[in-house]
Amino acid sequence: MLFRELNQAEAVAFIEWANDNYTAGDDIDREWWHPAIVQQCDRINQLADHAARLAHYDHATRWGNVR
Repeated sequence: MLFRELNQAEAVAFIEWANDNYTAGDDIDREWWHPAIVQQCDRINQLADHAARLAHYDHATRWGNVR
């Protein structure tokens, strides 16, 4: 599908929409959602993944089980 170019204000609005409406781990409709939204959803997933790994590492180091 073809998507139009966004100006700066539109791009910010699309990113804000993703931040407000997307929950990490939810499906991403890559065919229908604008690439700016898809990119932000990917970022949200990456941040959630990173936070989960840090939480695991923090828990493991407290108990001496670092792997």
